[in-house]
Amino acid sequence: MNLGKQIPDFKAETTEGPLQMYEYIKDSWSVLMTHPASLTPDIIALSKVDSSKPLPFPLIADENREIGVMLGMIEKEKQNAPGIYFPARHCVIIGPDTKIKGIFVHSASTGRNMTEILRALDSAQLTFKTGVATPVNWKIGDNVIVPEKLPKDQVEKFVKNLQTVALPSEQTYLQVGELK
Repeated sequence: MNLGKQIPDFKAETTEGPLQMYEYIKDSWSVLMTHPASLTPDIIALSKVDSSKPLPFPLIADENREIGVMLGMIEKEKQNAPGIYFPARHCVIIGPDTKIKGIFVHSASTGRNMTEILRALDSAQLTFKTGVATPVNWKIGDNVIVPEKLPKDQVEKFVKNLQTVALPSEQTYLQVGELK
């Protein structure tokens, strides 16, 4: 898996029945995460959903580790290793074009930072929609970076108060502004 490449289309059994990846994610943003099984933290989610209804997403069963190997999350030689084998926790942000917009990989001993994953998702969605980029520690509402290659009409459509940042090199390529 590499940034900008398409996530493979695959079939899988899930808690909601069979799943065809492209059919499931069709034209929407998706986040695919690995999670081992027993002896790991309990999963809990907070959402504005009716608690009497099932989870609003399926859990993929990958008992033979075929999907993990196909996606590069598990080394092929470890596919048949005994017990639970997930040397790392993976999180993949997938755009509505089925291309990978973000990848997070942590050692299995390190939990995810969901705030950072959501920040990266917000940034990827913003870039996909407008073409702007986001700086370090960016949050919704902060200034954005306007790439030089962004067409002027697109800049005018999405950005206001455009400023060129003074750089020690005296180059003028770094521009920032507020979203409209």
